[in-house]
Amino acid sequence: TARVAGRWAGLTAAAAALVVGPFVLRAFISLASHVTNPLGAVVLAIALVLLTRTTSWLPTVVAGLVAGANAASDPLLWFAGVVPFALAAGLLAWTTKSRGVALRASTTLGLTVISAITTNLVMQALDFHVVGLSVGLDHVQDIPENIEHLVRMVALLGGANYALPGPYPGEPLRAFVGLLTLAAVAAPIVAAIRVRRADPLRSAYAFYWAAAVIVLCAVFVVTPNATDLGPKSVNYLLTLAPAAGAGVA
Repeated sequence: TARVAGRWAGLTAAAAALVVGPFVLRAFISLASHVTNPLGAVVLAIALVLLTRTTSWLPTVVAGLVAGANAASDPLLWFAGVVPFALAAGLLAWTTKSRGVALRASTTLGLTVISAITTNLVMQALDFHVVGLSVGLDHVQDIPENIEHLVRMVALLGGANYALPGPYPGEPLRAFVGLLTLAAVAAPIVAAIRVRRADPLRSAYAFYWAAAVIVLCAVFVVTPNATDLGPKSVNYLLTLAPAAGAGVA
């Protein structure tokens, strides 16, 4: 973010991304519960920025290997990072009309797929199993309930608990924190609209985080996984923390 919008923006993004509630902070500290998703998303964001800042192939290769290994261990990264990267990199290649950008971005995506397949094969050979992520769609009549659950989980992400016994903090602070978190998560989408006519890199970077928010929340709503899991499904949304930081900045 500092490379795209200046040092103060980078500092703001880093600070905002760290402001999460205690339930989510536990996941970050434990290095489990889908915590590799924000790591993979950030690595892909760095790779996106470096597509126009350097002609080195090192970021391209590293990002593909890291993203693929992460996606093999947690398929949610395909929606939280890989698909947004593909969309944003396509936009960047189109707006810059750069064959080099297109080639390096395609290489990152190709290595992501190869790395994911290879990691899966190695895990199978070691008899190591990852709980699968169901990709089945929920019933249409359940969508409103899923949307309500999404709102509660976004609020919990920022520390406004409307999901667990012993709600915290007390009102009206809880409502304020919840609304503030919802606004922060919406910020990347607003930012992508506002800077759509800015320089190609800034537009693509904003679009990347907006796409991450939209795609991740859409998958959260249209599948039954999150609602069935309950409050722990907030861990599906960990990538919204760095996305919110970038959007606010």
